[in-house]
Amino acid sequence: RVWTLGEIDRGHLLASDVEKVSAYEVIAECRKTLNDLAEQREIKIILDPLLKNWPPLWVNKALFHQTVLNLVDNAIKYSRDNTEIRIDGKRSTEGYTLYFVNRGILIREDDKNQIFSRYFRTNEAKSYRQQGTGIGLYIVKVFADKYGDIKVKSLPIPGSRDYVTTFELFIRE
Repeated sequence: RVWTLGEIDRGHLLASDVEKVSAYEVIAECRKTLNDLAEQREIKIILDPLLKNWPPLWVNKALFHQTVLNLVDNAIKYSRDNTEIRIDGKRSTEGYTLYFVNRGILIREDDKNQIFSRYFRTNEAKSYRQQGTGIGLYIVKVFADKYGDIKVKSLPIPGSRDYVTTFELFIRE
C-alpha cells in the first residue's frame, strides 16, 4: 500500500497505460493472497463464478489489483469470525459494478465520505481488534475517481450487533 500510495503521489499510476484486465482473475488472485488470513478467522470468501463471463475491463491493472486487495482485506479485518465475504457484480449499459459484502462493524452515515480520506479511520474501526493505516480506502477512492465511483452501505442486521456492509465499486464502460 505504501508503494502504491507513493506511485499515486508521483502521478505514475494515474498516468500509466490502461490494459485489458479480467475482473474475475484479479479478484481470484486477491482472494488467494488473503485466503490464509480469512481462514484464521473462519471467514469464507465467495466469488461469483459469473464474473468469469465479463469482458475485460480497461483499467490500470496494478491500481485495480491494489483496489480489490484493499476492499477484500478490509472486509476480512472488519468481519465477524465465522462469517462470509461475498464478491459479485452486475453489468449495465454504463459499465460494471462489483459488490464486496461482509458482516461486521458499523460504518456511520457521518463517516461514509470520510472513510475514503487519507489516514482516516472510524471510531468503530479504531476500537475494533484490527489495526489499519487509513490508506487502503484512500487508494480505492483514487481508483474509483479515475474509472467510475465507489459507494458504501452499512445496514443493521435485526436482532444482532452486526451490520451488513457493502462496498459498490462502479467501473465505467
